[in-house]
Amino acid sequence: MANVPDYQQIFRTFFATRLISKLREMGFISRRGINGVNGKKLADAIGVSLPMARRYINGQSIPENITLQKISNWLNVEPCWLLYGD
Repeated sequence: MANVPDYQQIFRTFFATRLISKLREMGFISRRGINGVNGKKLADAIGVSLPMARRYINGQSIPENITLQKISNWLNVEPCWLLYGD
């Protein structure tokens, strides 16, 4: 069978890349943090557990709509940008 790309994983990875980029841009950098950003700040700001915030940062999960809106508001970006880019 042909090697089929996992499009859901690709989608999650691109989401995580945009999230990490914005977190770094806003100064939420941590040497010990996952992917170089402070997951605790994200978790506290949007009201999720640290493991859940780490899953967003690692590209293992996409937030539900209400959480996506909280992240977008906190980072001052459009939810569509986080999900799909430009």
